[in-house]
Amino acid sequence: MAGMTMRMTWRRALCLCVALTALGCDDADDAAVDAAVGGQGGQGGAGGMGGAGGMGGAGGMGGAGGMGGAGGMGGAGGMGGAGGMGGAGGMGGMGGAGGAGTPPPSLFEFGVEVRTPEGPAQATYVQAIHRDQFDGRHIDNRDGVEIQGIARLFTLGGWAFAGEWTAPLLHRYEVADDGTFSESASSPLSFADSGATRIDIGQVHVDAQKAYFMWNATLTGVVWNPTEMVIEDTFDLAPAVREGYEGMMLMQGVFLFEHVVRGDRAFVSTLHSSNADGLYYPNMTVTVFDTTTDEIIDVIEDDRCYGPSTMVKAANGDIYVSSYSFTGRPYQVEGVPYKPTCILRIPAGEQAFDPDFFVSFPALLDGAECTRWYPVNGRYSYCMAIPLETLAAGGNTSRAPGTLWKIDLEGPAAWPVEGVPAGSPFQTLGYPDTPDSLVIGFPDEIDALDSSSVYRLVPEADSATVVFTVDGLFRGFYPIR
Repeated sequence: MAGMTMRMTWRRALCLCVALTALGCDDADDAAVDAAVGGQGGQGGAGGMGGAGGMGGAGGMGGAGGMGGAGGMGGAGGMGGAGGMGGAGGMGGMGGAGGAGTPPPSLFEFGVEVRTPEGPAQATYVQAIHRDQFDGRHIDNRDGVEIQGIARLFTLGGWAFAGEWTAPLLHRYEVADDGTFSESASSPLSFADSGATRIDIGQVHVDAQKAYFMWNATLTGVVWNPTEMVIEDTFDLAPAVREGYEGMMLMQGVFLFEHVVRGDRAFVSTLHSSNADGLYYPNMTVTVFDTTTDEIIDVIEDDRCYGPSTMVKAANGDIYVSSYSFTGRPYQVEGVPYKPTCILRIPAGEQAFDPDFFVSFPALLDGAECTRWYPVNGRYSYCMAIPLETLAAGGNTSRAPGTLWKIDLEGPAAWPVEGVPAGSPFQTLGYPDTPDSLVIGFPDEIDALDSSSVYRLVPEADSATVVFTVDGLFRGFYPIR
């Protein structure tokens, strides 16, 4: 409702979502990146190729600074390849604040999902939290902006955005220092003309004047202006489709930072697989866009890993891409060969994967796979580590219990994080709040789904502190300013 103002106390955002029986116990967010990828971005059914954790893009951690810091990806422990994570600085950008040399952001948009005991999300609220509220408080769901269905959240240009799950409507909010949300007069923006039926994760955020919304079912890319809240053009996504995998393409982008903009090029993690059909595209694929002509100009591939998820840009312009999160799923399909979870690199100024660079997560994690990767900066990151046999045996690998590990790429070395509970790829999501720290939500009880504790992790200090708690699953945490 344009112009409506809602008072937001420093209580918690509660993202309620529409019941999606087709998704079973899987998160609908994961359904978009982990379900059968047919139809719109794989929204039908549960399971499949996808999932992603990471930092680039969507009002998040891409931008200047990138995966800076000391240390490199070379060295022992399977970190193979030359070169490093590039330069000084941390997870730059931070939605326009908090890069190297600037203060970290203090105001954030965040969300929480409330679900039935069986798993499906029910309904949504979105709100803001200030850094000085990181004091261990409990945040309830009594105040907030209500969004029907699973809200797709991001920040851009100092605004907070929330997309609807039950309609192709994108809302933009101005957020006051006291947490008050005021919907812009030009909001919401409808993407119905593209054939979209909801706002989903296929997005690229170039700057405050240009962004892309990508609806896979009609292979339509939409150019829209975040400042003016208008649609300006459309373009064809068909050049990215892989032969033999028609109808399975999923452009990612804003679940957990699956795109990076570098100069006049945008790089987007793109999946081409369907769990329902038992088809898994054998290569990691990244689609490259020209952001001046608004067209797909390349799809780069590498056969050392399965489909991509997290993307991060280093201070020197290198882009690091982690493989598809729920690697265990393909092992449930007979005849699919093993490939480790990994990181590949697209060097600065190039549009191809570096053949001499390869990071194998199992080589650092005592043989376990990294089912979600949470980079903090170029030296430190975290990952949800789960043994391969657990993934292969599980009926729902997105809920397989795992252990959070810290990775120091300067060693390289990795070890379990003390002071945090068990998590799972679906239930545990993390988002940097500064170039040197990260907030991450853990369910208070695996599969209980009704309460979570949000920790702030500072890898340099080996600290893990509960900063607030919520009555659901922590979902989305993006810097406003």
